[in-house]
Amino acid sequence: MSRRSGESVEHTTDEISEVSKGAMRIGKALTVVWLIFIGVLVFCVYPEKWKALDPNELGDFIAGVSAPLAFLWLVVGIWQQGEDLKIQRADLRHGMKMTRDIAETARAQHELDVGGAQPRFSGCYARQRAGNVWIFECFNAGATAHNVRVIENRSTASLDEQWRASKIPHSPDRMYPVMKSAPGLPSKTGWIRLGYMDQSQANQQVWAYLTDDRHLHFREYGEGPLDDESELQQWLAEIR
Repeated sequence: MSRRSGESVEHTTDEISEVSKGAMRIGKALTVVWLIFIGVLVFCVYPEKWKALDPNELGDFIAGVSAPLAFLWLVVGIWQQGEDLKIQRADLRHGMKMTRDIAETARAQHELDVGGAQPRFSGCYARQRAGNVWIFECFNAGATAHNVRVIENRSTASLDEQWRASKIPHSPDRMYPVMKSAPGLPSKTGWIRLGYMDQSQANQQVWAYLTDDRHLHFREYGEGPLDDESELQQWLAEIR
């Protein structure tokens, strides 16, 4: 639940409560005014008539005086019930939003637990070493990966599939080597599948596309290669 949502519900409830209190104050004020008016009539304007009333006439008088007050407080009661229903509806909406927010938080946490336990390679490109050998180095914004190696090469590049990276830790500020080429890399393209072992010692895999500028572009965890050329070009345009 967001703080803004909670403040909004509290603000709405406070407004309704003020309206309800206002209705009570109006009811009390009108009651006092009515009783003062009746008192003035009885004791100041018509004192003799008040004393001369028979019991049945006195009962009728009291009933007549009480009827407007009963109607007034009936209206005030109905008004307050309406305001109470508004508060209940606001609380119900607030509770439903809380439930949705909790479910969304749980889903996001589950995705984080699953996807966050995987490495996230980024900023990958090749650096030339001696003998025209190229080393691919990447940042790792995710979890530590162990035993990183090439398990499938669909690209036109010649890769050293015997090379292993024993450990690539979480390294958002430092680049680590994730792959090594055989001599002669320039202007090679295609999909490469890397295997690794995650923190739970489970074997995982991730696909990357090698572009002709010697950059590796990784797919998200669980996503496969794009065989359609238009989809591939669209994906490359989005991530570059």
